[in-house]
Amino acid sequence: MTDTSRKPPAGLEVPWEQVILVCALVGTSQMTWGALVPALPQYAQQFGASAVILGLIVSSFGLGRLLVNVPAGLLLKRVPARTLLLGATGALALLTLVTGFIDNVVLLIAARFLAGILGGAAVTVGLAVLTQRTTPANRGSILSTVQAVQLAGAAVGPVLGGVVLTFGTLPLVFVVAAIPLIGVIVWALVRPSPAFWSSEFVRDAAAETPDTGGGASEVGAASAPAGSMDARARRRVLVGICVLAFGIFFVRFGGDQSLIPLLAYDRGGLTPLTLGIAYGLTTVVSLALLPWVGRRLNAGARLGLLIVPTLLAAGAICLYPLAQSPWFFGALIVATGVLSGVGSLVPGVILADVTPRSRVGGAVGLFRTVGDAGAVVGPLALGSVFDALGVTWAVALLAAVSVVALAVYLGLARSARPAVQRPRR
Repeated sequence: MTDTSRKPPAGLEVPWEQVILVCALVGTSQMTWGALVPALPQYAQQFGASAVILGLIVSSFGLGRLLVNVPAGLLLKRVPARTLLLGATGALALLTLVTGFIDNVVLLIAARFLAGILGGAAVTVGLAVLTQRTTPANRGSILSTVQAVQLAGAAVGPVLGGVVLTFGTLPLVFVVAAIPLIGVIVWALVRPSPAFWSSEFVRDAAAETPDTGGGASEVGAASAPAGSMDARARRRVLVGICVLAFGIFFVRFGGDQSLIPLLAYDRGGLTPLTLGIAYGLTTVVSLALLPWVGRRLNAGARLGLLIVPTLLAAGAICLYPLAQSPWFFGALIVATGVLSGVGSLVPGVILADVTPRSRVGGAVGLFRTVGDAGAVVGPLALGSVFDALGVTWAVALLAAVSVVALAVYLGLARSARPAVQRPRR
């Protein structure tokens, strides 16, 4: 008997050029705001803006993302995916170019809010498009590829902005930030692929059974095909995945981008250069591991790649108060970053496992919305605990959030299992 679960519909094989193209649209969209990180404080100072106004400029972008994720995902049911993705990225590139020439702080805040809407839409739609076109045989490879491109974009963006700001003018930063995205859009326009963008990928496919490689521990709600789950079980698993998203973004933005840099300078003895090296090494190691992680996910691995890295990362996080040397602290940054990166890939793969293609857009939008909420809450909560109770309690909260999120997901997935696995007679 032929295994059809590992193939897309006849004639609809996924061309990898288009996968890379969509990944590049997502990555270069992220580069547009990453490249502006070094420039925005100087831009605000140009207007004599206070720290509060600078915070408003930054948070307006996050608010735009938070508001658009679900609507953008739902639009995939009504608007052709290629039109929606190229429209959002094209508007984002144009807005980025224009923003460099704004000379009014109110307009700058409005532009950053609109950039958040367009950027959030581009990333949500891009991820949903890729998720809809995965099968159990290539799901891990495709979704690990887009994570690799996102990691690279996040790493290159601030470096690019800093270099341009050092040797050029402030408006030039915005122009250079838009150029990679414009280049990928041109690539997409000259290399269309009707098969990849076919509406067939938006329609629900027949139930697919992931190949678990015989590992009994991987069987269950975490990797059950969408067609074998009832609506209630699917909702439980989706809620659990969203809880994981909250924990992932809480740790990433509250820890990696807020609390940990503060501790690195105050307690770890790191300098801006050595901190940058530690984060750069984290990115390099993560990129090197992603192909292996992708192959394991293709083979059906789910829970092992979620549980073990998450718990190890939480344990490493708890060691931060003991790290008094740059080498120890830097090693913890690399360890927690790499382990968290492996674990953070799995929820998106499980989402693809359990969600019918016609509902992927809304599910991805919800996943990213809850995640963005964690990105907002994380820095505020950890900063408040750090100021009130000290480093030990702040680090404990950081580790506890990821462990509790994992426990909630496992509880919800386990409760959905009876609805998923019915014995065959």
